[in-house]
Amino acid sequence: MVFAIQIGNPQVKSKVVSEDRKISEAIESIFLMNTEDMIMIWNNIRIPLSYKYEISYMIDDILLMLNRITSEDSGCLSIHWLPDVFRCNWNVKWNEDKVFVESQWENVIGHLEVLLNRCNRLEMNKKAFVSEWKSLLRLLCDKLLGCGYSDSILIDMNKLIEQEKAIDTPGVLYKQYN
Repeated sequence: MVFAIQIGNPQVKSKVVSEDRKISEAIESIFLMNTEDMIMIWNNIRIPLSYKYEISYMIDDILLMLNRITSEDSGCLSIHWLPDVFRCNWNVKWNEDKVFVESQWENVIGHLEVLLNRCNRLEMNKKAFVSEWKSLLRLLCDKLLGCGYSDSILIDMNKLIEQEKAIDTPGVLYKQYN
């Protein structure tokens, strides 16, 4: 089973939108519609996710999931991902060592639901699962800060920054091998 996140180098608009109060709003504001997508690799199936739309909708659930997994020795959480082209349900369970995700895929860009539902389970090392999200969180922090956003503008910016810092190492695609 393979789970990885590839972030690329998406382009952004470089100014604060004064109405933005949450990171989800700011992410939608700054990322261009026609820029690189994030790629989620689920059991070797590549799923493109737009920063502007999918990631902006998903960020609150991503942060909640990571916070729970990193702060609780064991637990479970159901996530109902709602973006139009990433509509699926994840039942996430974890213990001290492992993360288990059982998914039900409803609508995915490229009509990948049948393939994804054939391999709808993921089991991996807890630290490795969490590490896959670090590069995404780091990219979001860098892009938001680079555009002029801060914790004095966005009420939940500290949650993003703190969660990124709490993850020790980046995922498999971004590890430095010496």
